[in-house]
Formats: sequence, C-alpha cells, structure tokens
Amino acid sequence: MKLNENITRRIQCFLCCNPDDITTGTAETACTSIASEGWIGEERTLSEKRQLVTNTLANGVAQFAGIVSAIVFMPLLIRGFGLREYGLYMLAGSVGAYASLLDLGVGTSLAKMVAESAATDDKDRARRLASSALAFYLVVGLLSASVIVVVALNAGSIFRVTPDGARLLRNMLLISAVSSLWAWPANTAGAVLAGRQRYVLSSRTAVGAILGNIAVTVVVLVTHNGPVALMAGSALIALAASSVNAYLAWNELGRGASPLWIRSAR
Repeated sequence: MKLNENITRRIQCFLCCNPDDITTGTAETACTSIASEGWIGEERTLSEKRQLVTNTLANGVAQFAGIVSAIVFMPLLIRGFGLREYGLYMLAGSVGAYASLLDLGVGTSLAKMVAESAATDDKDRARRLASSALAFYLVVGLLSASVIVVVALNAGSIFRVTPDGARLLRNMLLISAVSSLWAWPANTAGAVLAGRQRYVLSSRTAVGAILGNIAVTVVVLVTHNGPVALMAGSALIALAASSVNAYLAWNELGRGASPLWIRSAR
C-alpha cells in the first residue's frame, strides 16, 4: 500500500515539476513546495469555513437571545407598568430608534474598508478610517441628542399625552438623549470588529448586554420601579457594552495605537 502511494506521489511530482529540476536534482524540493502550498491553501479554506460557521452561530445566538428576552418580558412589563406607561416606554425607545437613520451607511462602509485594510494588513489605514468615522459619529451623536431633547421638552404637544404622561415621557427621552452621546460613537467600535470579522467577540458583548438588561428588568419589576428606572438601567448596560467593544476594537487596531477617541481628538 505504501509502495503504491510513493509511486503515485512520484508520478504527480514528475507531472508538476520542471524537467530541468529533475535533471538538477531539485525536483523533490520543488514538489515539496507545490505540495506545501496546496496544503496551506486547503488549511486556509477550512479555517475560513470554520470562521464563517462560528460567526454565523455567534450572531444567531445573540439575536435569538434578544428576541426571546423581549417576548418573555413584554407581558411582565405590561403587568408591572400598566399599559399606558409601557406604551410611553416603547414610544421613548422608538424615538431613539428613528434617530438611527442618521447613520447614512457610514457604519457599513467603515466595516467594508476595515476588511479591505485587514486583507493587506494595513492597520494604519484602518486606524485613520476609524478615527474619521468616530469624528462623524461624535457630531451625529450631538445632533441626535439635541433633536431628542427638543422632542422631550415638547412631548406633551407633539404626542398629545396627559401632563403626567408628558412628564414621564420627557424624563425617558432625556435619558435617551444622554445615552445617544456615547451610543453613536460606539458604532465605530462595532464596525471595526465587523470589518475584522470578530463577530464572536461582538456577539459575546451583545449576549452579556442582554443578560445585563434581563437582570435590570428583574430588579425593576421586583422593586416596583417605573419605566424611567428601566430606561436608566438599560442605558448604563449599553454604556458598559460599548466600552467593552471600544476596548476590543482598540486591541484589533493594535495595542500600541492611541485609543480611538484620543486619535479623533487630535
């Protein structure tokens, strides 16, 4: 059996190698190089496939956990807050969600260009791109916070709610405005991790944030606090998650580099 394998190997070597290599005695070296290149290519392909599967599973777990927690806690929050206060809580969250339209596709473009930089191992270019995107997101964060503050101060007339409802909605919108000041710049770290194909890391952070929000929700329901406390607790969890992503992105761009927020300030 081994003899047949050796003969087959020699025939493949003879077909692949240059005749001059055979006469000069370098055929074995040439064939070894060809074989090693093939093995490296196969190993790289398997690694990419494993990474694709791992990234897909990680994203799926994070999304599934978010959906399940929302479905489980929705009736509990309605029962704990009451239908009116829960509706105002969802309304406050929707205002912040509409503000996400200000992204203008910058996050997707950044992830694409960071991936291109990763392919050429050009971390300097990736840092410059991240710094430019961070500067853009800082401006958008300030703009978004300003708009939400204006909406909060005029919540009663805009949404036609009672004075008590307007006061509750205003407080939640002000919390949303403050959180947008770091939520928008945090998009830079998420795009960098996506461009570097570190979906597993970002998904771990997302799952950790979901678990944190579950803990906050349970505490709010048990202590009979209102939606303002839940909004504030969720904002703190988001701050912690975005800080972790910023640290991970900083590591991906090189520990020797200045943090993203320092580079943009320069």
